[in-house]
Amino acid sequence: MNLRKKDFEALSLVEKAEHTLETGGEIMTRIYMYYLIKLFAVDHFFVEIWYHQTSNHIAKVETIEEEDILHHYGNEIDTSGATGNME
Repeated sequence: MNLRKKDFEALSLVEKAEHTLETGGEIMTRIYMYYLIKLFAVDHFFVEIWYHQTSNHIAKVETIEEEDILHHYGNEIDTSGATGNME
């Protein structure tokens, strides 16, 4: 079932997590303080699942904008092939 971003955002935490894990594709992972954060492509938008590592639970599931992905994951994303050889 494809959801629009605003419909996804209206879901409960559990529903967001279920939808993301069932239909999304995991892209990357990062660590921030006590959280393991997994980035997913879901339908036509991006979602982060924040796992609290010490208490072993999902703390939040939220959409993330593309510009924020570049900010948080930019150092790990290889964009060298995106525009071809610039030399």
